[in-house]
Amino acid sequence: MLKKYLIIGCCIALLSACQSEEKQAEKHLRQAQSFYETEQYGSAKQVLQELKTLFPKQVQVQRAALHLKQAIDLKEQERNLSFCDSMLNVLQQEITAQEKHFIVETTEYGKRYTPAVWNPDIASGDKLLKISLNDAGASTLTAVYVSATGVKFNQIKVALSSGEYLSTQVVPYDGGKNYRYRDAFGNHYEIVAFDDKSENGVLDFIAQYAEKKILLSYLGGAVSPVRELSDKEKQAIRQSRSFAVLRQDFARFQQEKTKAEKRKQWLENSG
Repeated sequence: MLKKYLIIGCCIALLSACQSEEKQAEKHLRQAQSFYETEQYGSAKQVLQELKTLFPKQVQVQRAALHLKQAIDLKEQERNLSFCDSMLNVLQQEITAQEKHFIVETTEYGKRYTPAVWNPDIASGDKLLKISLNDAGASTLTAVYVSATGVKFNQIKVALSSGEYLSTQVVPYDGGKNYRYRDAFGNHYEIVAFDDKSENGVLDFIAQYAEKKILLSYLGGAVSPVRELSDKEKQAIRQSRSFAVLRQDFARFQQEKTKAEKRKQWLENSG
């Protein structure tokens, strides 16, 4: 008889515990719902995670929690889309205002932007630095050296008279980014193009110190010629860096918007 009463007592205790656990799970769910209704989505998701961890056996409550989590996710994607649209609108206005200072060329790979203040012909016979960028804000810094004999440079260094300096990475001769030729007058042309990785911060260095005297060294050959950057070269690079940041931010928000649109569509279709 005693054994019978013990079994009954255990069942009652177990039932009470189950009912108590269910009530606690429901309390968590109501709290998450309250956060959702007041647009405190981060807090709502935190409570739902606690619910999932603490009460995994409460199937009905967990099912309701899953639907609530999807509703939260949908709201977050809608908010992300609204934010992205707002930022894209602001950035587009700034891009339009700055774009008038650039020469725009349409190529098979998209548009390229070159500062109007400094757009020299590479074959002009002058030693020069030229910068351009694409729609995504990726820059190409082209260094040109013209001489009677050639120096075979593969790297450049920029330096201030106070001692600060910065060098690009080495771009080996490959007939592509680093190529050479001789014109009809016997002049040796050497052209090396540095991308966003290989320029190694030189562009930002020039933009930061554009008001100062900057010396440019052509490195990698038997001799390392040095010259002073012109005001137009420095101005063109400073303008381009500002414009590149805008274009990079614009491209980033476009990507975020696309991700949010796809996620929103998936949630709507799975709801």
